[in-house]
Amino acid sequence: NGAEGDAPTDETKYVAGSKVTVADQNDMTMAGYRFAGWKYGENIYKAGANFTMPAKDVTFVAQWVEKQKFDAGYWVLVTDASELNADDNVVIAAADYDVAMKSYETGNNCKQVEVTRANNLLTWNENVGVFQLLASGSNYTIQDVNTKQYLYAAGTGTSNHLKATDEIPADEGMAKYVWTVSFTDGVPTVKATSENRNTLMYNAGSDLFSCYSSGQKAIALYKYVTELPTIELNSDDNNTV
Repeated sequence: NGAEGDAPTDETKYVAGSKVTVADQNDMTMAGYRFAGWKYGENIYKAGANFTMPAKDVTFVAQWVEKQKFDAGYWVLVTDASELNADDNVVIAAADYDVAMKSYETGNNCKQVEVTRANNLLTWNENVGVFQLLASGSNYTIQDVNTKQYLYAAGTGTSNHLKATDEIPADEGMAKYVWTVSFTDGVPTVKATSENRNTLMYNAGSDLFSCYSSGQKAIALYKYVTELPTIELNSDDNNTV
């Protein structure tokens, strides 16, 4: 897929159900991009992850993410729905913890990565998930900028699941793929229009982001901007800059 170097191979014969450790990128490189993992089916696996072998040979496809795509701007805390527009790029973070959501990889939820929150700005050293809000009527579908997958609330009556898919199936209802975004006292509620366990929240006990009906921690949204908003200070304001 445009990379240079040799992809890793494994000639071992595995029994179906065997746990296999996913290889690293070997010496593959792609100019202007970083290696983001291996894709098989709807899932993306990082190097070192466990993969359960099916009863057939498998081929993983290397995934690459453009470097410095957002390095020229800032990630600013969003506190009101009026600050969001279709096609905005956002990071989903925990409101009261220094972590943000990673891209969906595999399983039933999204993992966390450490970030720094200061002065309503978000920065990080490791790669976080960056998501684009795509208009769906007055609501949004949420697409991962790097993997191009769509987030959806995959929970059932007893399970709390958040997953991603390459395409929104034409034969399914849209409810679990469409999200509303509202704010109360500056804190967002990101909620799928499906009826079951549909609110995106942070689970501090399990270090992950998923969809719940209640009982977990609030999230925060940080929007990408190329210029910081101007703050006007009056002479009688008790502000320090």
